[in-house]
Amino acid sequence: MFATVGGRRLHYEFRGSPQSPTLVMLRGFARHSLHWGDILEELERHFYMILLDNRGLGRSDAVRYPFTVSDMADDVAAVMDAADVSRAHLLGSSLGGMVALRFAVDHPGRLDRLVLVGTSAGGRGSPSPALGAFAKMATARLGPKRKAMQLEVGLVLGAAYVAAHPEVVDAWCAIAERFPVPLRTLVFQGLAVRLHDVSRDLARIAAPSLVLSCRVDHIIPPENSRLLARGIPGAELAWLEGDAHDLTTSHARESAELVREFLLRPVGAAGGRSS
Repeated sequence: MFATVGGRRLHYEFRGSPQSPTLVMLRGFARHSLHWGDILEELERHFYMILLDNRGLGRSDAVRYPFTVSDMADDVAAVMDAADVSRAHLLGSSLGGMVALRFAVDHPGRLDRLVLVGTSAGGRGSPSPALGAFAKMATARLGPKRKAMQLEVGLVLGAAYVAAHPEVVDAWCAIAERFPVPLRTLVFQGLAVRLHDVSRDLARIAAPSLVLSCRVDHIIPPENSRLLARGIPGAELAWLEGDAHDLTTSHARESAELVREFLLRPVGAAGGRSS
């Protein structure tokens, strides 16, 4: 299915039962809905998921001009309009988490609860994402796809997961063959990350929020998660052990359990996460 924004089509699809709470899922840098993997099976029994391909990626239309994280947050609102969804939970990973943060600030009346995975508020007070790693991934995309995927898998999933699941390289190669990522999109996404800054707006986020992070993350330093949990009123912070940035892949079952418990918790029930 497609929503049209500024003459461009944004692809989205549904997973789960319409009778379940609605959860919009936002992927990160160079990723789209086909990259979610096993976590979808863990969540679809409990949520009506809207899986969005960010502009310029997957089955969404190509982009010609730079865009901001705020533009991407408006895209989410447009997809919700097209799907006839007035409010939803949001789960955003990496760049998708930045979009979710911007959505929480710009469209607060449309957000129920917020889950932020391996992401950052941006701004001078936040440890900078490893832009060199983003550049390496973008540059590698110019060469053989398998070599590019091997680099990306190692950067975002951690050595232990890659050793135990070498098949992930084949899976991501197949996705890259089917839906190549334009270099222009990677450059524009990198610029959007660079300019992203909601650090002064965190106190305005009223939605119940959960921040997830691995103890070691070579893409977005984990201290960003601590700062998010401290800056968003009442936010909870949960740590997963190990070395990974894309923890919804490397820790699919554990992260799904945390997401499910948080989003389905009765209103007013106390959480037990530590920051």
